[in-house]
Amino acid sequence: MLGMLLWCLLFSPEHQTQQPREVARLVPWPLYAWCAFLLLFPLWSADPSVAWINLRGQWGESILTWVLAWGAIFVLRSSRLGLWELALVSAAPVFLHILLLCMAWIGLLGPVFFAEPSLASLWFTIRDAFSSSEAWKWQLKPFPMGFRGVEPMHGNLGYAASQAMAIALACACRAWSEGAGVKMVKACALIGICFLSVLIAGSRGAVYFSLILIVMAIVLHFASSRMRNGSSLNRRWKPTIRQVLYGLAGLSSLLIFVGALLHTAQRDERWYSMWDKLELGWVMGNSTRILCEGLSDVDEAVILSRYGNKGENYVEVLKAGLLEQDGARVLLMRAGSDMVVQFPWGLDGSRQAYQKRILQVCGHPPVLAFSHAHQAWINLGLAFGWLGMLLFAWLLVSFAIQGWRTLATEDWTGGLALFLLASFWGLRGFVDAVYQDHYLQMQAFFLLFLSLNNTSRRSRVSRGNPKYGA
Repeated sequence: MLGMLLWCLLFSPEHQTQQPREVARLVPWPLYAWCAFLLLFPLWSADPSVAWINLRGQWGESILTWVLAWGAIFVLRSSRLGLWELALVSAAPVFLHILLLCMAWIGLLGPVFFAEPSLASLWFTIRDAFSSSEAWKWQLKPFPMGFRGVEPMHGNLGYAASQAMAIALACACRAWSEGAGVKMVKACALIGICFLSVLIAGSRGAVYFSLILIVMAIVLHFASSRMRNGSSLNRRWKPTIRQVLYGLAGLSSLLIFVGALLHTAQRDERWYSMWDKLELGWVMGNSTRILCEGLSDVDEAVILSRYGNKGENYVEVLKAGLLEQDGARVLLMRAGSDMVVQFPWGLDGSRQAYQKRILQVCGHPPVLAFSHAHQAWINLGLAFGWLGMLLFAWLLVSFAIQGWRTLATEDWTGGLALFLLASFWGLRGFVDAVYQDHYLQMQAFFLLFLSLNNTSRRSRVSRGNPKYGA
């Protein structure tokens, strides 16, 4: 991703390198504070050598992506990289997943691919299929529910799909307000494809957040449109026939989404047992003790007394969930929060901060071993301390506030996309480890590009310069 962005900046035939200082002045101050913190943190880190290594790694790459997003504003014209293009770029993994899903369904993907899903094994599988005399005798296989394509984790699909949905929802709202039927259909089709992808892959978090994003977009669009038009929210609204038809189509799609979700939830143990697993993670005793020592006889007695009436097999499912799945996430969140309070200055900025701290707290390797806390804010607090966690929160909140304020302007579409995207990444951090690796690059480029695109447009209009930032 970084390579493609750098290529665009250096070799774009339509350079607009004038006024970079003006673009720099549009960068939110919380971003300067966050990047300065990352650069200075190794100076007081508990392990400076590891902190410098991580600065040269994922955190340095994220800073580079912030810089590339800044450069893209005055190098690339927004007409070449608008909201719709951003949504399509973000949905690239989703398109690949749907393509591979269709290939798996018709039997084109053989055992070589399923043994080691990757682009390389995909190439060998396709080559062997077309070189065989049986290449055109494909037959439909059982639908591959749970298929993830080349992604080792369904979350990789979920994050990209949710980000694409957030931007596509803004495009759909704009098309609705303009009565642009074709654009509305295209945006809704992209939203539907993204939802279908994460539902098939079994990414529960992405499914739930997709529904949250849809509801947020609808509420924000109608509330902001009334305010932009100078109408009271209590004033009677008279929709046009076209808007009624679009609304019915959207409601039907939403009902289909919910119906598909309920159908899946009733058949998949991961879905229908989730709430009991989460509850169990909250009601158990000392979370740190359980992580360090495992379940005691008293703990197992508590589980049996609360859920024994649901059957022995279900109790075993809940125990497994407490040790590995949803219940374990709650235990990690509780224990991780205690460690964040206990160690306010952080550690070394690494992904292994949780592993090092839990080993220190337990005094021995924990019985329930996890690579991280499965909660991005806790991971951030353990790695960088309270200050780092607060600075990053300030950054995301500043993007959300900017998007909110833009909702009342003529360029409200970009503001809606920015608000949805900043809200998504901020909220998703409470349930998944999303502030690491390439996720940081996704956040950096899309958030800053949307932010600068919004502010540069307003700056251009105020100066009467129709070319800059167009």
